[in-house]
Amino acid sequence: MGGLCRGLTTAFFFVLLAGAASSACACDADTIDSIADDGSIIGMNSGASFRVNPLDQTDAMFWLSEDDVLICEDETVIVNRTRNAGASASRAFADM
Repeated sequence: MGGLCRGLTTAFFFVLLAGAASSACACDADTIDSIADDGSIIGMNSGASFRVNPLDQTDAMFWLSEDDVLICEDETVIVNRTRNAGASASRAFADM
């Protein structure tokens, strides 16, 4: 199912923008606590930290603390609901 979800990432963003829920991929809501200046690491209020894919770091560095996000697709996609944007990422550190 993970491969199917990755192939539907673009469609998934449009579904989120339309306000509909996706049953194909599970997501958890969180809020950004901090972002590295270069956009490489995003820390969440939940204590989770994510390493952002280098191709998405330029966009992520302009995200702000307190932006609402969804952590989706087995924690490989972060969807910024405040900015209607997304970034691929991997869990960087264990939860604090």
